[in-house]
Amino acid sequence: MPYSIRKARCKQTDGDRGGYVLSYTDSKGKGHRNCHTSRKKAKGQIAAIEMPEAIEESWVPLAVRITHLLEEQLSELAGSFEANESSGDTGLEVGDRVRPRHVSSEMMIHTSGKVPKGKVIADNNDGTYDIEWEPPPMPGNIDDPEMDDWEPEERVERRVSGSTLKRAKI
Repeated sequence: MPYSIRKARCKQTDGDRGGYVLSYTDSKGKGHRNCHTSRKKAKGQIAAIEMPEAIEESWVPLAVRITHLLEEQLSELAGSFEANESSGDTGLEVGDRVRPRHVSSEMMIHTSGKVPKGKVIADNNDGTYDIEWEPPPMPGNIDDPEMDDWEPEERVERRVSGSTLKRAKI
């Protein structure tokens, strides 16, 4: 769309006075005149008008293509690994102390910055284990009235994949 910015006195819809008029005709043939207090703000409106078209024309197809490529690669990778049917591959046994192989920031928040540790309480013979996690540290001030309803999270987690666990140091 052709745009024209010219210096002229004008009045904005909120009643303020402006000094620059942006004129353009949209794709449907409707003419527009908008009042701005600066040339920079008029150019900003042009950018805002053009942005949805730019996103639609360039970013969306690119994002869709990247998503499809990633899905293809992940499905190929998933097919190249055989399911771990034996618990012996992980080397874990009932009674072993374990911790998560990768600790997320969310997990660190819930455990007050400490890596959670637990104990294997059952081997499900399919590469998964039942884990009893150590209780999380108590919140800072247990006498706080806002913490009256605080209860620890479930400590036993069922069917945890052995590939997500690592033997914990004693």
